[in-house]
Amino acid sequence: PDLGADLRYHQACEKRLREIDERLKALQKETAALDRRDNELLAEKKHLSELKGKRRQLEQKISTKQDSLRQMEQNITDLKKIEEETKGKVSEVNSQKVAMVKVFIDSIKLKAKLTMEKVYLALKMVELTAEKTKLENDFREGASLLRSMDQKCSQLEQRRAQLTEQCKGHMKRAMSICRMQSKDSLPEDLRNVRLSSCTHPTACSHSRQVSRALFFWGGTQAFAKLPDTPDEIESRLSEERSRAECFTSLSENVRMRWFRRDQEIKQLEKELEEKENALEAYRKNIAEAKERWLNPLKLLVEQINEKFTAFFRSMNCAGEVDLHSENEEDYDKYGIRIRQHSPARVTPYHQSGGERSVSTMLYLMSLQELNRCPFRVVDEINQ
Repeated sequence: PDLGADLRYHQACEKRLREIDERLKALQKETAALDRRDNELLAEKKHLSELKGKRRQLEQKISTKQDSLRQMEQNITDLKKIEEETKGKVSEVNSQKVAMVKVFIDSIKLKAKLTMEKVYLALKMVELTAEKTKLENDFREGASLLRSMDQKCSQLEQRRAQLTEQCKGHMKRAMSICRMQSKDSLPEDLRNVRLSSCTHPTACSHSRQVSRALFFWGGTQAFAKLPDTPDEIESRLSEERSRAECFTSLSENVRMRWFRRDQEIKQLEKELEEKENALEAYRKNIAEAKERWLNPLKLLVEQINEKFTAFFRSMNCAGEVDLHSENEEDYDKYGIRIRQHSPARVTPYHQSGGERSVSTMLYLMSLQELNRCPFRVVDEINQ
C-alpha cells in the first residue's frame, strides 16, 4: 500500500511538474510576447521622442524664421529709406558731374582759343622779329650813310669857308682893278662881256680878270643869301639833314618791302581764317559723329548698370557699371568700369578672386537680360 501511494504520489508529482512545465512554457511565451511588446513600446517611445525633438526643432526654426521675417521687414523699410537717400545722393552726384563736364568743356574751348591765339602771336612775333632785323639793318645802313654825309657836310663847310675867304680876296682885287667902291653895282657893260669876243691878248687877259670878278661877284651874292650867324647856319644844316634822312627812309626798297609785307599779312590772315573755318567744320563733324554712337552706348551701359545694381542690391551689396575714359577725346581708351562695395574698380589688386568671379557673373547676367543667347563661354573668370 505504501508503494502504491508513493507511485500515485509520484505520478501526481510528475503530472504536477508537467502542468508546471506547461504553465512555465506558457509563461515564457507570455514573457516573450511581453518583451516584444515592451520592445515595440520602447521603439514607439523612442520614435515619439524623436518626433518631439523634431517638433521642438521645427518650433525653434519657425520662431527663428518669424524673427528673420520681422527683421527683414524692418530691413526692407530701412532699405527703402536708404534707397531714397541713395537716389538723392546719386542725383546730386550726377548734377555735380554735369556741372564739372560743362566746366571741363568750357576749359577745353578756352584752351583751344588760347592755343590758337598763342600760335597767331608766335607767327606775329616771328614776322615782327624779321621786320625788326630788317629795320635794324636799314638803320645801320642809314646811320653809316648819315655819318658819311656828316663828314661830307663838314668838308663842304670847310670848303665853303675857304671859298668865302678866297671870294672876298678876289672881290677886293676885282674892285681894285675895276676901280669900284664896295657900294657900287656891277656896270652893265661888264655883265654882257663874252670871253669868246676877246682877240687881243691884253684884252683877253682883262676879260679873264673881269670874268673872274663877275664869277666872284655872283658867288658873293649867292653867299649873301645864306644865314649870317652860326646858330642859323646850324639850324639850316639840321633842316637839310632831316630832309636827307626823309629821302633816305622813303627809298624804293623800303616801300617795296612794306608792300610785300602787307600782302603777306593779308595772305596769312586769309589762310588763318580758312583754317579756322575748316577746324570748326571738323569739330562739328566730330561732335555729330560722337553723338551718333556715344549716346546709344551710354544708354546701353545705363541699362546694364540698372540690372547689375539690382543684382547686387538683392545680396545687400552695392555695385555699379559705367563707361569710363580719362579723356573724352581719346576714343580708343574708352572702357567698361565695374565697381563694387567701394569706389575702386574691379582689378586683380583690389578684390579677391571670389569677388571678381561674382562681379563677372553678375555682369554676364546683366548682359543676358539685354541680349539673350543659348550659352556663353568665359575663361579665367576670377582674373
